[in-house]
Amino acid sequence: MSKLHATSVQSLEEFRSIAPQWNQLWESSNAYEPISRSEGICLWVNHFSSPDQFCATLVWDEGNLVGALPWIRSRSAAMNVATALSNCWCCSNELLIDPTANADQVAGCIVGELRQMNQSMLQLDGVHSDSDAWNALINQIQQAGGVVEITRRRTLGLVDIGGDWDAYFACLSGNHRSSVRRAEKQARRAGELEVQRLSDLTAEETERYMHEVFRIENESWKADNASSILASEGMVDYFLQEAEIARQAGMLELWFLLLDGRPIAFEYCHRCKGVCLSYKIGYDQEFRKFAPGKVLRKLQLETLHQQDPGSILDTQGVLCEAKAKWVTRTFETGCLTASLGGTMAGAFVKGMRQARPLIRKLRGIPVIEDSIALGGQSYASTCSL
Repeated sequence: MSKLHATSVQSLEEFRSIAPQWNQLWESSNAYEPISRSEGICLWVNHFSSPDQFCATLVWDEGNLVGALPWIRSRSAAMNVATALSNCWCCSNELLIDPTANADQVAGCIVGELRQMNQSMLQLDGVHSDSDAWNALINQIQQAGGVVEITRRRTLGLVDIGGDWDAYFACLSGNHRSSVRRAEKQARRAGELEVQRLSDLTAEETERYMHEVFRIENESWKADNASSILASEGMVDYFLQEAEIARQAGMLELWFLLLDGRPIAFEYCHRCKGVCLSYKIGYDQEFRKFAPGKVLRKLQLETLHQQDPGSILDTQGVLCEAKAKWVTRTFETGCLTASLGGTMAGAFVKGMRQARPLIRKLRGIPVIEDSIALGGQSYASTCSL
């Protein structure tokens, strides 16, 4: 019978020494976010944090890595807090557990190691509430006497790609189908319209196309509030490096909508494990009368149904009505705050739980938000996943 044991690396330099094992575990796990691979983690830490603040808790079965959690050392209210590799730009803090291992035992080792390192609390974003790995970690924290609270719950949408585009499109609402057809017809009347799907690029091609992505985004509504990549200090360099990392791993995919050969909309994606992750989508405001973002999404999904049946499009970001019109099913993420030891940490989490309803009331936030109807929900059951 194997005996699990936990260790921790406490610097980025030390982490690089186990990068091959990390990526092997990522490959075998149920995670599919490419930026949770070792290269994405190193990029995030170097760009948004400090290498000497990085830690990763590891669980080994003899010489095999079977569990891993990356985190950043921080202090809050005189407590040691393990925080997420996450911000408004990206999230690289996936919990990795080998599906062949006992998830509860692996999670228990992670909790024990964090407590051994005198971490009082965990604050992790992007936690998948329906994930076996995350549920195992939550259960082990509670069994160890910790208090768990999940806040900022967000619904995200998936589109199941079957082999029948016509059947999928017919499942969408009549108003949405009519709107999409009108937009596409209007764009085609204006010139030659085509969708461009790019992968297997060279480093030079990747940089050139990414600059086209930056240009289009900067000519969208984001130019008005200076939130585009070009308008954000240091973010051009970050996304060029991220795209290059994805390219080297064979996971980069770029989509463009061309009108008479001119790119008027883009979608920046990563693709792995049968999932296309739509990290960014945008269009040139000059062509907004053609609804280019909507037309690109339609042509993209049509192409995927023809070329990649059985795959999934992860729309990323919080689900909105525009995304929901295409979505077949959803999942939920949230921010996990948990005490790992000590009465102060437990009291902090309990106090936060009690204060939330009052804060929501003072801010006028409704307790129950209206659900968003999914346009393709009836299609999901027909797909072979």
